[in-house]
Amino acid sequence: MKKIKITEGIYASELALGTASFGTGISEEESFDLIDRFIELGGNVLDTAHVYGDFAPPRRHVSEKTIGKWLKQKPASARKDVLIATKGAHPLPGTPMTMPRLSKAEIEEDINGSLKCLGVDYIDIYWLHRDDTRREVEEIMETLAGLVKSGKARCLGVSNWRAERIKAANDYAEKNSLPKIYTSQIEYSLAQVNLDAIDNTLVVMDEIEFAFYRDAKMPVFAFTAQAKGYFDKLAADKLTEMTIKRYTNDINSRNFEILKRLSESNGRGLTQNSIAWLRSNPCFDVIPIIGCRNLTQLEDSVGGIGYKIDFAEFESVFQKV
Repeated sequence: MKKIKITEGIYASELALGTASFGTGISEEESFDLIDRFIELGGNVLDTAHVYGDFAPPRRHVSEKTIGKWLKQKPASARKDVLIATKGAHPLPGTPMTMPRLSKAEIEEDINGSLKCLGVDYIDIYWLHRDDTRREVEEIMETLAGLVKSGKARCLGVSNWRAERIKAANDYAEKNSLPKIYTSQIEYSLAQVNLDAIDNTLVVMDEIEFAFYRDAKMPVFAFTAQAKGYFDKLAADKLTEMTIKRYTNDINSRNFEILKRLSESNGRGLTQNSIAWLRSNPCFDVIPIIGCRNLTQLEDSVGGIGYKIDFAEFESVFQKV
């Protein structure tokens, strides 16, 4: 895989391996196999979060702990082969999503917990998992600067932050010579999301967000990049109630027909061409986070890189900006 510059010294592979189910929905052994094969295929970004697999004791922070166990049974040099990207400042399990945790104490508690679970001394890309618009960005950026200064985080990112908040945060950072936010995670796929079907603390790519990333040339890590298998499920007539509610709309119906014709012409699968569409974005770099449950799915997803398709052929409201 090609490597994409996030900032100086941080180069990410074209795909990131999503690990939300590692150690829970996917066994520890299977998780290890997925990481090993991902690296063999040229990948280097392991995307996790302190809240992934965070259940009642002793089942806490299972995804991070699984990655930590994988690292522990590898030579010390393996740490340099991966970029560990983890997220903190998520509401605690069992609490409303409207109760974010972005105080200095909470952010520091989470990153220290992540370092312990992962068994590492630093995080390559540290993301804030949610925003709290009631809290000033100045306070948040001062806290994040402390993480970088202490060596606990090499690079800063945010997840589910809106464009105006990222811009305000980076304006403050630049004015005060603080570390900037270099990358963002946002829900982004070829399938347009019905906003009334999702948690309203999730931020989905739209015209405003697209324009910001285009102008800032900020790399985007796209989560739910495969739209939960929507197009494949539609082709197989196996849509679940959740995918119907989340993705059934006129735009996706039209894109599905275009996607089928493209797949017939280039011999690639629907999911592969959906990933290729994200990677073909001419305006800014997009790194799809792929959620794979087995090696077959992993290798199929990796088949979606290394070629370009006509990005503008597909209908999308945010291509009009």
